[in-house]
Amino acid sequence: MDKTLSRDQFAKGVEEGWVTPPQKVGRLGTPLCQKTESRSIDVLTEDRGE
Repeated sequence: MDKTLSRDQFAKGVEEGWVTPPQKVGRLGTPLCQKTESRSIDVLTEDRGE
């Protein structure tokens, strides 16, 4: 199940400070491959009681 942030969620995240808006335009670097127990969005959703 792939979940991405909606426009409203992204705007709320920037407003609350847990999403950093882009600083420049261009290609993204290679993503880090890290093993995690949970996704950030799941933790935030649980924290908010959604």
